[in-house]
Amino acid sequence: MRQQTDALAATAHDGTDEPGRRVSSTVMKVIKEACDTVISQVEQRFSQSDHLIAAKLVDSSFFPQHVLSLPTPELDCAVKCWPALGNKEKLKSELTMLYRHSELHTGNTALSLLKSIHENNLEDTFAATVILVKIIVTTPMTTSESERNFSTLKRIKTFTRNTMGQPKGHRAAFLFK
Repeated sequence: MRQQTDALAATAHDGTDEPGRRVSSTVMKVIKEACDTVISQVEQRFSQSDHLIAAKLVDSSFFPQHVLSLPTPELDCAVKCWPALGNKEKLKSELTMLYRHSELHTGNTALSLLKSIHENNLEDTFAATVILVKIIVTTPMTTSESERNFSTLKRIKTFTRNTMGQPKGHRAAFLFK
């Protein structure tokens, strides 16, 4: 679409009643800037997807497949993303044991897997796996959650700046309405 902006400008009109009047160069610059912004945002949002791939290691819906063959690409991805996991071979052997023990597959989330390991006192046995699950549980899988938090902080900051000259009681009453 970015490459077609010049062709769009030739066929579009500026919204007036005069037929054949072309869109101004300023409007075209804005359209191109909007396209560039969308392109850069899409590239930025989808370039960091390794954590989503690595999360398959502790997704219990994949465990039956993982018993047959260990997901090496996902394991490599996890070790690359999070060096704190340490020894890849230790994590590999722990995951192999985990996939084979169906009694630990009590829930369908990473958090339920972590609870199951904790309830069975297997933190020492699955030390690297526990680290992996804790990282996955605490890592947001999308950016929308963190963006919502920043948006709320921005609103609070803006509100605080706008009410700096007002009495404290009035400011606090308005904030908690």
